[in-house]
Amino acid sequence: MFVDNMRAISDNDDAYLVLQYRREQRRVTREIRHLFQEADSDGSGHLTLQELEQAMKTEKGQSILDALSLDIRDAETFFKMLANIAGPNRVDANAFVEGCMRMKGGATSVDLACLSFQTDLLHHEFKNLSRHITQLVGDTTVEKRRQQQQTETRLKLQRSRSGDHWACLDWQPEHVRSTLSL
Repeated sequence: MFVDNMRAISDNDDAYLVLQYRREQRRVTREIRHLFQEADSDGSGHLTLQELEQAMKTEKGQSILDALSLDIRDAETFFKMLANIAGPNRVDANAFVEGCMRMKGGATSVDLACLSFQTDLLHHEFKNLSRHITQLVGDTTVEKRRQQQQTETRLKLQRSRSGDHWACLDWQPEHVRSTLSL
């Protein structure tokens, strides 16, 4: 009976913690959206780099970032990261919120492990792509040489058929050519 009561209390505590976490996430999302609206000076629904830089220079913008534990030191790099999510040169509200939520707090060991794994995958893909390009370039070079040799052979045959008797010298090995030209 005692164990069952403790388990029920523990389950309630877990549910309460999850509820608190979700409430905090919604609050932070509202704050980030508010920051976005403050930064979107032209009301377009998209941020430009200039709007983001301007918002980060204001005391209000900096205080919101500080309150959210967002340490954004380089607006241009941060903007490029956000634009990678949303599209070039403009960042919409959803991309801004998503990017800020990802940047909130410090990197965890899981974040670093994922980054390391992704880097390894990219390295592997780059090596495969490089190998494939080298093979294609090599195959292309071999094919071009083969086509060039065929063209030269056709030209030599045409010259020999057209009555240019000396054209046949091109077909002879070097030591035969030098003997015939004497």
